[in-house]
Amino acid sequence: MIDTGNRNIIYYQTARANVVGSNKIIRGIRILIDSGSETSFLLESIAEEVGLPTVSIEKLKIHTFGSRAPHLRELERKRVLLKDPNSGSQLECNILGIDKIVGVDLIRIPSKGIASVLRQKGFVLSDQGSEDTEIGLLIGNDLMDKILTGKTCRLSENLMSYETIFGWVINGSSRGESVSNFTLSICTRVERCEDEKLSDLLYNWFQLESLGINDSLSGRSETDEKIIQKFEENLRFENDRYVTGLLWKREPVDLRDNFHLAKRQFDSFRGELNTNIFVRNQCKEIIKFRKANNIVEECNESETGYLMPYRSVVRKDKSTTQVRLVFNCSSSKRGDLSLNDYLNKVLI
Repeated sequence: MIDTGNRNIIYYQTARANVVGSNKIIRGIRILIDSGSETSFLLESIAEEVGLPTVSIEKLKIHTFGSRAPHLRELERKRVLLKDPNSGSQLECNILGIDKIVGVDLIRIPSKGIASVLRQKGFVLSDQGSEDTEIGLLIGNDLMDKILTGKTCRLSENLMSYETIFGWVINGSSRGESVSNFTLSICTRVERCEDEKLSDLLYNWFQLESLGINDSLSGRSETDEKIIQKFEENLRFENDRYVTGLLWKREPVDLRDNFHLAKRQFDSFRGELNTNIFVRNQCKEIIKFRKANNIVEECNESETGYLMPYRSVVRKDKSTTQVRLVFNCSSSKRGDLSLNDYLNKVLI
């Protein structure tokens, strides 16, 4: 709704902070704090600009205010580090990337008069002193308790201020000159697509992980379906993650130690990384995340066993996650069997 008459100016809870990327690139962003949204969102363009790592890919139904039907979207959840440039406060969290949050210039920057009133009270207004009006980050209810400190201050009958870890924000209305004002309502509800069969979700996920390796996966046979069924039966939720066993064709009693081969392939891969700083930094962040979440672990030279060499797959046609790490389960010394020789390969 647009009203060009004399009326109060509406202010929303906006703040500013820095996003710190994996390669230490720092990007200032404007934040909208909105309790009407269940989930937080970050602009994909910003995530790509600073090189944020992807922690998961989720298929969601997004319900927006006034819409009759949900929008089905597949979004990447990014690992984000937010820092306040003034106080040094920071927040590390996982946020969904999206192509658009709010149109440019729809969310007004607080006036200099309001900033002055807050300064007189000893408070620092977070959203001030910048011509950048685009909202790069929407903070929803999932992160609200991590942003707000609980301190409030009433500035007038219709205008409140709230303290956040990024400084003070305001919310409410203030009388102003005759201008074009926008009444904006943002409300989103997000659902995970749980009506889809687990086997289909798993199959789609492994299709995604195979990008750059095998772009022409065929349909599943009856044997494949049985293998996936066995996979589901062994799947369990344990310590905040899903756990399952490998699908062996036979016991790996003859699976030999391949440390020296894996080391030679790693040295070759490391040489390639030295010529591409972007890919190298992306790989470091991926490995750092996987180690922190016990997905991978460092090998010990004194131990023996089968080691999976890895390499990067780069997709420059992707606007978000352009680098993935791929493990090579077919690696083996001449005359020896590889891990792939022992496994059913439906999910590999």
